[in-house]
Amino acid sequence: MRAAKQHAVITGGHGSLGQAIATAMHSPAWDIATPSRNELDVRDHAAIYQYLARRPVDLLVAAAGMIQDALLARLTEAAWDETWEVNFNGAAACADAVLPHMLEQGRGHI
Repeated sequence: MRAAKQHAVITGGHGSLGQAIATAMHSPAWDIATPSRNELDVRDHAAIYQYLARRPVDLLVAAAGMIQDALLARLTEAAWDETWEVNFNGAAACADAVLPHMLEQGRGHI
């Protein structure tokens, strides 16, 4: 009997970290979605819920992230806010979106 495929979503899957994770996970046992920023902008929380509600997720890898090329002393408030929105709030919203399904099925990894 063949085991059912596991479903993974890797945010930031088109960046270097996301691509490396997707490459390392590549196997017939996994169905891996690596949405581009155009498909899933983690700054848009409504889009996160809409995108993740359409698919089963057994594993969420929140690899979307950004850095600002500035010293902290020179970082503008807007740049800080954008970085925080992507790196923390985006990851938290993705986790919040998949958690109910994972709890319902009794398994999953974030």
